[in-house]
Amino acid sequence: HVQWQVVGLPAMAGLLSRQSVDFGDVPVGSSSSRSIRIENNGTGALRLRIESIVQPFEGVGFQEQELVIGAKQNSDLVFLCMPVDVGAQSIVVTVRTNLGLSAQQAAEPDATSRGTSHDLRQ
Repeated sequence: HVQWQVVGLPAMAGLLSRQSVDFGDVPVGSSSSRSIRIENNGTGALRLRIESIVQPFEGVGFQEQELVIGAKQNSDLVFLCMPVDVGAQSIVVTVRTNLGLSAQQAAEPDATSRGTSHDLRQ
């Protein structure tokens, strides 16, 4: 028997206020990083799952896992660009969250599959 108490809802300030991340000119064989600060202004844990990152882009510290940001906390999402070919490259990264759900739903294991999602262009 498992019991838990849901104490609040997450809230993201300025949710991905930048809809794109521009790495500029990055020479082949080198790398460049950019970060996006995510702030949870809510009273419950904010959960994020990042999808669709492919080469030459990479996420630092959050690929293939869920990122949890506590109430009234923030975290930086750091992205790398490491080109292996010359030319413009871009992708759309999907950020899935537990936002838009009830407090109980936001705490459930599959919440990021059911909450709001946002696209970020790189």
